[in-house]
Amino acid sequence: MASTFHDLRPGVSIDEALDAFRAGCNIGAERLFITESWIGPRFDGLRVLLTDPITSEEARVLREAVLKHYRLDDVIEWLEHKPITWSEYETLRDRRATRRWLALREVGYFPWEDVQACQQDAVREAEGMRQAPALLGSVEEHAHTADDAKRAYGSRAVPCSKCGASPDKLTWIRFTSPAWTWKKLCGRAGWLTICESCHLQIDFFKEVMN
Repeated sequence: MASTFHDLRPGVSIDEALDAFRAGCNIGAERLFITESWIGPRFDGLRVLLTDPITSEEARVLREAVLKHYRLDDVIEWLEHKPITWSEYETLRDRRATRRWLALREVGYFPWEDVQACQQDAVREAEGMRQAPALLGSVEEHAHTADDAKRAYGSRAVPCSKCGASPDKLTWIRFTSPAWTWKKLCGRAGWLTICESCHLQIDFFKEVMN
């Protein structure tokens, strides 16, 4: 009898679990979409890493991946770290993400010369995102002033990672990447928060891209 998604449960063999996983995919927008070329190498990894028969936590995590609550690549990485639990893996993954995020701040989201150009360009400030209107048709729904930006994004903004300055103490600038980036279809525009004393770019709230 053909496997169904409901057969993805503790105690089944690895092959049975993968057959049930496959049966659960490609069923509407709420399920993981797979192709043979994409899933093939991932199934090869799962065959090596899963417990045979699979455990209750492995069954649960695989089901969550089919339902798109977890990324399958994260599931595979978790299995590579066995015997840690999924919860422990999530903590480890989030810590790594935080370190990468902090490292990005040290370098900056954008070249500092482009950021400084936006700060110094009074005409750009008056006109408001020169390149953006051509892409948007209208920028009415976007923040026009620093106060607008704070109201729109303040709840998501974070303090400086070095000195702890709160978002309302940071400098908020409307950033538009240089003209060549729009011609190359890699332009970005939005609001950038900066800690002037630490010389760090803290957050970027993208409003327009091409």
